[in-house]
Amino acid sequence: MRLWAKRHPPGVAKHVPHGSARSEPASTVEVDNRSSPAEAGVDRLTRVLNRVHFEVRLSKELEKTRGFGDCFVLVFFDIDEFRTLNGAHGHRAGDDAIVLMAQALRSNARRVDVVARYGSDEFVVLMPGTSLVGARNFFERVRAEVAERSMLELGFTVHLSAGAVKLLHDVTGDPQDLLETAGHAMYVAKCQGKDRLFATVAIGHAENGREANPGA
Repeated sequence: MRLWAKRHPPGVAKHVPHGSARSEPASTVEVDNRSSPAEAGVDRLTRVLNRVHFEVRLSKELEKTRGFGDCFVLVFFDIDEFRTLNGAHGHRAGDDAIVLMAQALRSNARRVDVVARYGSDEFVVLMPGTSLVGARNFFERVRAEVAERSMLELGFTVHLSAGAVKLLHDVTGDPQDLLETAGHAMYVAKCQGKDRLFATVAIGHAENGREANPGA
């Protein structure tokens, strides 16, 4: 069973996040992801969860959604023009931008939110019990902090694009379907001009989806 985001704009390829699903014992989402970097599963550069452990958390949250009728929002972030940034300022500056991005996500996340680095400059945030309005407000706070701090601390402005997908309690699917849907929503945001968020609702048994009501 597939989850789908908004139909692709003409000529736009679907974005597929890096990595594949893993199967490991899951832990609960309700932990502070501001944990020690020595903890297993933490990305060494950014001090947030790595991809493998995030997928474990996401699988657990999907189980809760099916079992208890909960809902959550998954937000997929990407730094705009990251390759250009690396070319112009060097890979060390690129790493600094990635670290700054992780710090902004952590400082704006709630205790129950789960923040992870998913790829080179890709981050994902799992937000239990959140509306798309809440996810959009979160994105705007992170975007503003990253833009301001990057200019002050790095000497250039870092911009972000993101895709947010809300999983409803009556939708089933697997973690990779959901990540793919959120990743595609992020790609739509880039195609619409970058430095923005595109939000959608995950649906099942449909040929294509729809853009979500921001108040959903």
